[in-house]
Amino acid sequence: MIIILGSQRSGTTWLGKIFDSHPDVLYLHEPDSILVNREIPFQVNEDELEEYKTIASKYVSQMLDVKNIKVTGSLPVFKKNYRNALMHLFRYAYVYSSKALQRGIGTEKLRNIGVPDFFSEEKKANCRHVIKSVNSLNRAHLFSRAIPNAHILHLIRHPCGHVASTLRGIKLGLVDSDTFMASISRMPEARKRGLTLDYLEGLSIEEQIACNWMIQNEKTINDMEGEDNNYKLVVYDELCQNPMQVTKELFGFSALEWNSQSEEFIRLCQNASDGKKGYFQVIRNPAKAAFQWKNELDRRQISRIMDFVADSAPGRIFHD
Repeated sequence: MIIILGSQRSGTTWLGKIFDSHPDVLYLHEPDSILVNREIPFQVNEDELEEYKTIASKYVSQMLDVKNIKVTGSLPVFKKNYRNALMHLFRYAYVYSSKALQRGIGTEKLRNIGVPDFFSEEKKANCRHVIKSVNSLNRAHLFSRAIPNAHILHLIRHPCGHVASTLRGIKLGLVDSDTFMASISRMPEARKRGLTLDYLEGLSIEEQIACNWMIQNEKTINDMEGEDNNYKLVVYDELCQNPMQVTKELFGFSALEWNSQSEEFIRLCQNASDGKKGYFQVIRNPAKAAFQWKNELDRRQISRIMDFVADSAPGRIFHD
């Protein structure tokens, strides 16, 4: 199993689709947003690992059976070795027609549409499951303990890129403006810095978003220190600058063979035009997407963000 984790607006959807392009992968897009487990904290402390390990193992297993179209029907649809040509066509038609129906009638009314596997249960043994999540970043250490053979990829984006993308989403009404300062202030990483709720609420919106990015990513980096066998920190900006090479390295780390379908998908993204793209668009030029923030933030905003995260573990990645 491969688990891709990151904060929102960090490029996890694109990395997820890169892995989905592999013909042996069965990709699950944010199953924890549909099958929500409130018994497990979203920020799991070191002294809680043993308490929640068994529950987490069962939860991850349950996520593999989620069939909701959001989870199993993310676009584009790729051919798979475990699904024959006829079943691929059936599934392709089913997913695209269901998406069209959602657009026509409304996603809320049809949010519970499920997508059949279109392959036999016996062939499930030949799949490599990939779970992508933006909700469970701070459950990384718990998942690594609960599923010891899982490969965990932690995707992190330049703080200015993350802030700019989040601000754009808020402006478009597609991202919640709540920066979760109350929960952030209770985390050990925040308390060590004296980041009280009163202090955090007095920050600018850019600094609040940057703080959220800093504390969540720092917790996961600290939690996973020494877990080199099954954990890899992936810098989104490096992936965007050299997607073919970095993807080959990630596939190697995850014990997946290189393949022509993944190579074609990456080239498709690299050759994407500059035409108008949706906020959640997957196929876009990665090099341009990564550094769009340089044209969206002014010098004052950039300086404020970088100064705020400078002495943190994730901040140092982008200061070095």
